[in-house]
Amino acid sequence: MRLTAPAALNAVACAGIAAASDPGAVTLHVDQIEGPAEVHTVHLTLATALRGLGVSFISTADADGDGLLSDETPRNHSVAVSYLDSTQLVNDLAWTVTPLGRDDGDDVLEADEKFVLNISLRALDPTPVGGMPINLTIRPNDGAFLGIEKRTLSSITPSMLLR
Repeated sequence: MRLTAPAALNAVACAGIAAASDPGAVTLHVDQIEGPAEVHTVHLTLATALRGLGVSFISTADADGDGLLSDETPRNHSVAVSYLDSTQLVNDLAWTVTPLGRDDGDDVLEADEKFVLNISLRALDPTPVGGMPINLTIRPNDGAFLGIEKRTLSSITPSMLLR
């Protein structure tokens, strides 16, 4: 069964089971229902080795929860993230950053600091599944862009580290 927006769901109301022929009166016990193994968020650990130069990660909140920042007001974010696969190009994906370890408290990634960039893939249709390539482009307002290409594993569990 293909769900159009599984990330927006928080419960299963019902599941249908069909029989090719009438088996008569039976009792059916279902122990487990699994959804598709889709990728909903990508977490990247970022660092810079250049002293004196930092990358600003001022963010914009995804107030409507659609996975895009391009429709938000005001649009304050300083980094744009794009996704590309064989069926779609989606620009301005929603993202947040979380400092990792040493941090001076600002929104600028500087030498000796690490940020985890959390990229939401809610705006994608279809959402990447096992075995699909994931191509991301991270473009700060100033400086060079970063292109990242990964292929998801053929089997995905709810929480995995992809290296």
